[in-house]
Amino acid sequence: MSFRLLSLAAFAVAASAPSHALTTITFNDLAPYTTVGNQYAAQGVVFSPNAFSGPGSSNSGQAWATNTNLQVVPILPNTDPNYDHGLLGSPALASGMILRAYGNVQPGGWLEEDGDASFKMTFTTPISSISMVMAGVSPGDELQTRIWVYSGTTLLGTVGTQDVSILTTQQVLSFASTTPITSVAVRPGTYFDYVAVDNISFQPVPEPGTWALMALGLVGMAGIARRRR
Repeated sequence: MSFRLLSLAAFAVAASAPSHALTTITFNDLAPYTTVGNQYAAQGVVFSPNAFSGPGSSNSGQAWATNTNLQVVPILPNTDPNYDHGLLGSPALASGMILRAYGNVQPGGWLEEDGDASFKMTFTTPISSISMVMAGVSPGDELQTRIWVYSGTTLLGTVGTQDVSILTTQQVLSFASTTPITSVAVRPGTYFDYVAVDNISFQPVPEPGTWALMALGLVGMAGIARRRR
């Protein structure tokens, strides 16, 4: 095979390799009051409660909860008898189903927790970036609503919501890293607070073979260009 044909073949294979497109989880495919766990394993992430234990790290005075509930509920008027999702604020970034119930009717609701709630997202394929909507952020929540990003057991960084002077807002927390991200711990508010989570988006890290194919294709195209000159 000539160099030109080899180069074109490599470029074609690289172009057809998996794109590792951005994945977004909205929870809208789940029934109300479903407990989130491994429903999104095929998309590359598993949810588990209680990312932390022991003394709390916020100003609520509570330890970390040992019974964090991961139910999803729909955004409905607060007159719905089954739950109260609280004031979610604006702009309207969250929609449909939101993660975490606030109420005392459905078992394991927010009011039944014994401390500052937390949960963990573990990625079956490492990712390079993540973002999520936090709805119902109130003044002072920059100390409360936060994510911790890990590569294995190494903490890569932590991001909190911005302080606000109005009653409630909806904000986006995001983090990107050149080091592969394997898990993210989330604190959606505290024992005395409520923040909903929605629209979790993450970008998988391309597999080494994909990078190699793309590099080979680019080298080949560069070689063709040089031969033409």
